[in-house]
Amino acid sequence: MRERFRGSRPLLAATIIVVAGVLLVCGCASGGASNPADVDVSDPESVLAAYFEAWEQGDWVRQSSFMDGMYAGMVSEPLDSLEVLEIREASRTASRATYEVSFEVKVTRSGVSMDSGRYDWTYELSWDAERESWIIVNYGWG
Repeated sequence: MRERFRGSRPLLAATIIVVAGVLLVCGCASGGASNPADVDVSDPESVLAAYFEAWEQGDWVRQSSFMDGMYAGMVSEPLDSLEVLEIREASRTASRATYEVSFEVKVTRSGVSMDSGRYDWTYELSWDAERESWIIVNYGWG
């Protein structure tokens, strides 16, 4: 009787691998929030809000997808928490938008590039015709 089940072990292992793979793919597919297509990229404030959401979730790939390519080499700031307090439009033209953003962060460890606390930063976005999207082209204090 033992001989009869010995040949089924590879089949059982293969079945487990296939089921695990399907569950993994389904789990990733349901996490559609990390897809920039879920964002109204024709609205600069929507892009900015999605950027902060991705940052809060620690999703550097998604966060950087809302930024100019010059930021591709940056390292994401490890956070315990991030809360956007206010997003205010400062100016806007057909191809440029500036926002003043107040937010609070608690960083995982100090000394990376930010400390825990409140920040009031300006974010500049530009319409990128090639991407057909608003993108963050500059940000920082001020």
